[in-house]
Amino acid sequence: MTRSPPSHCRRTAGEVAPLPGRGHHRSAVHSRNEQPDRLDLAVVDQYNGACVGEVVLNEWDEPNRGCNLRIALVAAGQGRGLGTEAVRLMVAHGFEQLGLHRISLNVYDFNPRARRAYEKVGFVWRSAVRRPVPQRWLGVRRTDEHSGA
Repeated sequence: MTRSPPSHCRRTAGEVAPLPGRGHHRSAVHSRNEQPDRLDLAVVDQYNGACVGEVVLNEWDEPNRGCNLRIALVAAGQGRGLGTEAVRLMVAHGFEQLGLHRISLNVYDFNPRARRAYEKVGFVWRSAVRRPVPQRWLGVRRTDEHSGA
């Protein structure tokens, strides 16, 4: 996967203040840029410049040109549309810049707010897993909207 983040995003590794915890946690985070099968970006609040989370494309599936997407936001980044916008930007980047054909994710049933945000971006339900915590697998495929047509 050719990795070049959108100009309005920052990579999480190497740009965040020193991380708490043990050395192996810090080295794992700072090694993200060295891994060619993933793209980790910070979600930054434009009003105050604070990092409020991350959005990640990982689990690169080269034969199918697909990736998994995940997002995590701190409480200060929730409920304001930042997650929806971050997912929308990352999906567009994945399709338009990286040439992906499919992006998938999973969402727990106890998180309907996240599921609605993913559906707004175009993710659709694919299957359900009932163990150990019920969750749903969602996916979005490249369409004419993302192909530049």
